[in-house]
Amino acid sequence: MWSSSRDGVLGTGRFWSREATALSEGVHEITVTATDLAGLSQQASVSIEIAREPRPRLGVRREGSRVILFWDSLVWDYQLEATTHLLPADWQVVTEPVTLIEDQWTVQVEAGQATRFFRLRRP
Repeated sequence: MWSSSRDGVLGTGRFWSREATALSEGVHEITVTATDLAGLSQQASVSIEIAREPRPRLGVRREGSRVILFWDSLVWDYQLEATTHLLPADWQVVTEPVTLIEDQWTVQVEAGQATRFFRLRRP
């Protein structure tokens, strides 16, 4: 049996296929449960995200000791997050002020010594 944490039971059978438009928007934990003839079962899961619109593009440029991050001003329902490592990721909301410059939201952060990864994400 195939199931979604958001949409419930998705189907049964050895293989499962569905158009993304058939799933609700958001993060899903997709779980498959296999049961043998003796009634023993095993599960496996994977997390996916369904989005109807492409994620906004995050621009990055360096100016001296500062990193400038920017994205389209029409994108207002996302938050900027950062992490210093990806496995496992520990994303934290960037708290530096966001400024509207022309048609872009802009955030300035100190470059620092450590590598940082940034993303825009809907809260």
